[in-house]
Amino acid sequence: MLRPTVTKVIPQDNKVLYLEFDNGEQKQFDVKPYIKGSWFGKLNDDTLRLRFAAKNDNRSISQQVITILQNYFTSVPVKTKNATEEFLKLAGSWEDSRSASEIIDDIYESRTSSSLKRTKIFPFQYL
Repeated sequence: MLRPTVTKVIPQDNKVLYLEFDNGEQKQFDVKPYIKGSWFGKLNDDTLRLRFAAKNDNRSISQQVITILQNYFTSVPVKTKNATEEFLKLAGSWEDSRSASEIIDDIYESRTSSSLKRTKIFPFQYL
């Protein structure tokens, strides 16, 4: 399903935009909740930045607003992964039929340095 394209933007009072789309749909879009975001931050009261961006891209201000809106609506939201959550998902995911001592023995046997020897930490346990 194709998304409609914004064809006309008319700024209203109180940071509300009137939008017309190529499918004939008309909507009012309240920019206030997004004014600090990465895309709509460009629509803040500082119109000089918007004018400068429009001039650099060889667009009118209304074309620049349309471009900002289209980029926002067509961008795919990226969910940043929380490293702790990703690590905790791995908890309990290791499966091995060997006992802990067999795994430890295997690790020590696979080491190439002869200076690393098993050290007796407790009278009953080797590491």
